[in-house]
Amino acid sequence: MTPRAPSLPPDERRAEIVRAARPLLLELGGSFTTKQVAEAAGIAEGTLFRVFPTKRDLMQAVIADAMDTTVIVRDLDAIDRTAGLETRVMLTVGRLQRSIDEVSAVFAALFQIPSPEADELRHKPKEHTPEGQALHEARAQELHAAIVRVLETDAQRLTCSPEEAASLVRGMAFATSHPHISDRRLTDAARIAQLLLHGMTKEDPC
Repeated sequence: MTPRAPSLPPDERRAEIVRAARPLLLELGGSFTTKQVAEAAGIAEGTLFRVFPTKRDLMQAVIADAMDTTVIVRDLDAIDRTAGLETRVMLTVGRLQRSIDEVSAVFAALFQIPSPEADELRHKPKEHTPEGQALHEARAQELHAAIVRVLETDAQRLTCSPEEAASLVRGMAFATSHPHISDRRLTDAARIAQLLLHGMTKEDPC
């Protein structure tokens, strides 16, 4: 029998279950069981079902958690503003790449599930509703603003606005990391930062 879990506020319990479920989804695809998730979270299966009545509800929560920008925004805000601009860009690119890898891994696991339920999860996410689209756009703006904050202390050194620079940084991270876009030839965050800040051409000889 699973030992009785300590009492947690509902939001913390929900987050704990989602954290336990994600690695099981990545490892086992849709074949993971709610019992396995409960064991990984250190709770009884009945406790899990009080939070997520169905496995589908749990999988939707894992997807939503993967798409949530709260953690990456916090990590970007934690980047040392006294570090050099190239270092800050490198750290930003690296953190964005890691986030893209994590989200891609979740969806790759979903695509291994040959069931109508998984099809609905893959093709009819909540982001396709007006409310979901508004949330998606708000998160995108929050992420963009966080990148701007990393760059704006060196605004005078940039040849474009910090807002434009943030779009370039995010776009490069996406293009070099997304499994359906990247050719994997340029993935090193330090090299990407160097190219973003110094360009592809050499200075003309005097």
